[in-house]
Amino acid sequence: MQRVSAAMAARRFRAGVFLAACLPWLCGEASLDAAEAWPADAWLAERVAALRPPEGLGTRLPKPPPPVGRLFRQVEVFPSAVAPQAPLAQARLAELLDRNRGVLSAALGPTRWRIGVAFDAAFQRRYFVLSRPGEVLLRRLLPGEKLRKGIMLEPEKGQLHRLDLDVSLRHPVRGSVLRVDPMPGVRGSSTRFLTGDIIEAAKAAAFRFTSEGLELWLFYLTDVDPKTERFASSRTLLFVHEAGLRSSLWPVPEAAVPVGKPVAVKVEGRALTLVRGADGVLQIFNAVPAR
Repeated sequence: MQRVSAAMAARRFRAGVFLAACLPWLCGEASLDAAEAWPADAWLAERVAALRPPEGLGTRLPKPPPPVGRLFRQVEVFPSAVAPQAPLAQARLAELLDRNRGVLSAALGPTRWRIGVAFDAAFQRRYFVLSRPGEVLLRRLLPGEKLRKGIMLEPEKGQLHRLDLDVSLRHPVRGSVLRVDPMPGVRGSSTRFLTGDIIEAAKAAAFRFTSEGLELWLFYLTDVDPKTERFASSRTLLFVHEAGLRSSLWPVPEAAVPVGKPVAVKVEGRALTLVRGADGVLQIFNAVPAR
């Protein structure tokens, strides 16, 4: 039996506490309530309650790591003047629509499906999107469902598959593995996705631009109606700053960006002016306050 030194056990314990706090965004389990605040005492109690220090470490608990920003951020939208210079970027929205739906591809039974994500307009509910030619399915993630504990997908009757995340303690952001396995009795093969590859696939699907040296991603999503569990007529502009455990996302309702009326939004500490044209082209500028 391999012996583990007290120092190594301590490092593993601290890593477990840290990952319990910092990994929800990677696992798709972050709180979507941007106004929610977690006091430090509650933070520690919630994450340590299920963990027991290895023998010989005593009862002293590690200090919580520095705050890791919320995954989804509240967005401020305010009037703006169009900057006189050329735009930072411009994109035809129709070409960006719903690229979030097919980031991954896996065989779930006899059929290959594209796998993606979707949200309701308030970003309070999350969904897996399974699509193949002529068919799109939504599978809501229920409260308490976590990738680390396993999530079941059944795109067709009898084709039950399990998704779960194997978290790497050394490289949690890009070195963890998402597994897709058929359940016992279901014909099919297993699929493995390295989380680093998932991030790169999302990056490739996004519209990317740079503001003051910072790379930002933009997705254009169709919202899900939480009452019908079907896609709605409303859409959202989702800005993303990928920064490992400190990644953040800013959803901007399309309705907040009227055609022909410049508005500004604050994203990652900088203000951007958005101009949506009647031709369906979105222009992005560094913001200039309205006079």
